[in-house]
Amino acid sequence: MRAYEFLFESAPRTLYHGTLKANLPAIMQGGLDPRIGDFTKHFYDDDPDLEELVFACSKKDIKNGINAIIHLLKQQGIPSTPDNVIKYGAMVVIKDEWNEFEHRPHGDMNYWGEYPTQVEPGDFYAREPVEHTYILQDRKLKDLLRREGFDAWMGTKHPKLVKEEHSKNMYHVSKV
Repeated sequence: MRAYEFLFESAPRTLYHGTLKANLPAIMQGGLDPRIGDFTKHFYDDDPDLEELVFACSKKDIKNGINAIIHLLKQQGIPSTPDNVIKYGAMVVIKDEWNEFEHRPHGDMNYWGEYPTQVEPGDFYAREPVEHTYILQDRKLKDLLRREGFDAWMGTKHPKLVKEEHSKNMYHVSKV
């Protein structure tokens, strides 16, 4: 094992789970329960091999958490604008529970079927319930997005980001 791999594996990590504020009472009471959510069902609806999981992302892939919020807004019929992400969305923060999560490395092609069907490269996932550390919403969620470089998507200029408009008032976030 290389030194940086050892440091990565032994360092406490912070993970994020994108959701809607409407889900927070249940999360605050019982944590994040493994399930096959609407977001997963949308993309894998005919697959009988789906597993009940809790998904999370690292700060490096925070766009995945934002895209989960965007997709949940669309399912509720709410335009997925940056303002609505802040108004209705929340980011559940999980610290020091990293040992409960498995990670599929970026670039892994899952040739041997080592990962559940719906786990994509870069995903963190858990098969057991996970407690949250704290929750970011409203101003704190907006501050996280700004710190992570999503200024352009939120309406202020930032050269490293693009806003992809898929349809009127519907967005998907991607970094360049």
